[in-house]
Amino acid sequence: MKLQFLSNKKAKQSSNENRISEEEVTIRVSKEVQVQLDLIHFNKKDLVLVKGLQPLIEENIESIVDQFYKNLEFNSGLKAIINDHSSVERLKVTLKRHIQEMFNGVIDELFIKQRVTIAITHVRIGLQPKWYMCAFQDLLESIIDIIDEYYEDRDESLAAIKAVSKILNFEQQLVLEAYENETDRIIREDRAKQDRLVAKVSETAEELAAISEETSAATDELKSRSEEVLTYSQETSNHSQEVEMISKEGAVKLQEQSEQVNKIDDNMGKISEEMNILKTTAEQINEIVSLVQSIAAQTNLLALNAAIESARAGEAGKGFAVVAEEVRKLSDQTKNSVSKVSELIVRTNDQIDVMSNYITDVDHLVKESTNGLQETSDFFKKIVQSTEQSNVQNSNVEKELKNMALVIEEINNATSQLAMSADQLNNITNES
Repeated sequence: MKLQFLSNKKAKQSSNENRISEEEVTIRVSKEVQVQLDLIHFNKKDLVLVKGLQPLIEENIESIVDQFYKNLEFNSGLKAIINDHSSVERLKVTLKRHIQEMFNGVIDELFIKQRVTIAITHVRIGLQPKWYMCAFQDLLESIIDIIDEYYEDRDESLAAIKAVSKILNFEQQLVLEAYENETDRIIREDRAKQDRLVAKVSETAEELAAISEETSAATDELKSRSEEVLTYSQETSNHSQEVEMISKEGAVKLQEQSEQVNKIDDNMGKISEEMNILKTTAEQINEIVSLVQSIAAQTNLLALNAAIESARAGEAGKGFAVVAEEVRKLSDQTKNSVSKVSELIVRTNDQIDVMSNYITDVDHLVKESTNGLQETSDFFKKIVQSTEQSNVQNSNVEKELKNMALVIEEINNATSQLAMSADQLNNITNES
C-alpha cells in the first residue's frame, strides 16, 4: 500500500533551491570503515543528497514510523519480543531519532557507536537479523516512495534513491557486523564457560571417583564392623538369655529355701512353745518337790517326837521306836531324793532358759534370713526383669544392625554406581 505523504508535486521545489555544499557534511571514520564506504561508492556527494532529504523526511517521519511498525501485526513473535522488553510507543520515539540521525549529514564514531549499540540490543533481546533486514527493506521502500513523489527530475530522484540506498546499506553493514561480533563474543564466552565447566566437571568427576572409592572402602569397613558388632550382640544376647535362665532357676531355689526357712521358723515357734510348757511343768514339779520336802521335814520331826515318846515309854515303846527310826530314815532318804530332784529341776530350768535364749536367737536369725532371702529374691526378680529387657533390646539391636547392614549394602551399590557415572562423565568431558 502506497503511503500518503504530506508533500506532493504541487509543492515540489526546484532542485537548485536550498542547495547544500560538501562543507556542510562530515565523514570522519577509521580507515577500515572508509574502505567499506569506498566499496559501496559512498562519498560526500551522496551524503549531501541524503542531508538534502532531511526536511522531507522530518515532514513525513510520522507516516514512515507508523508504516514501519504496522508490519508487526503480521508477526506475533516480533510483537512478543517488543512487549517483553519495551513498548511500541517507546520504540517509535527511538526510531524517529534514529532515522533523523541518518539524514543529519554526519558519519563519525558516534554514528557508528550508536549502530553497534543497536546490534548489541538486538542480540540481547533475541531479535534475529532476518527481521532487521526485512524491516529496513520496508523502511527503504517507504523513503523511495517519498522521493519518487517529491522529485520531478528522474535523474535527481534516482541519485537520491541511490544515496539513501547506500547509507541504509552502510548502516546494515555496521549493524550486521556488530551483530556478528557480539554473537561471536557471546559464543566465545559460552565456549569459555563451557571449557571451564568441562574442566570443573572433569575435576569434580575425578574428585567424585576418589570420594566414591573412599566411601566404598569406608562402607566395606563399616559393613565388616557392623557384622562384628552383630556377632557380639548375638553372643551377648545368648549370654543374657543364659543369665536370665540361671536367674530364674536361682529365684526358684531361693523361693524353695524361703519356704523351708519359713517352715523352720514355724517349727522353732512350736519348739519355743513346747519349751515354755516344759518350763511351766518343771516349775510345777518344783512346787511338788517343795511340798514333798515340807512333808519329809514334818515326817522327820514326827519321827523324832515318836522316838522321844518311845524312850519315855521304856520297854513298851521299843517297838514303836524302831518304827519311828525307820520312818525317820525314810524321811531322810525322801528328803535327799527330793533335794536331788530339786537340783535336777533347777538345772533343767537353767537348760530351758539357755535353750529358750538359743531358740530366740535362732528365731531372730531365721527371720533375718527370711528377710535376706526375700531381698535376694527381689534382687533376682530385678535381674530377671533386666535380662528380659536386655534380651528385647538385644533383639531390637540385632534387627537394627541387620537393617543397617542392608542400608550399607545399598550405599555401597549406590557408591559403585556413582563411581561408574563419574568415570563415564570423565570420559565424556575428555572426549568433548
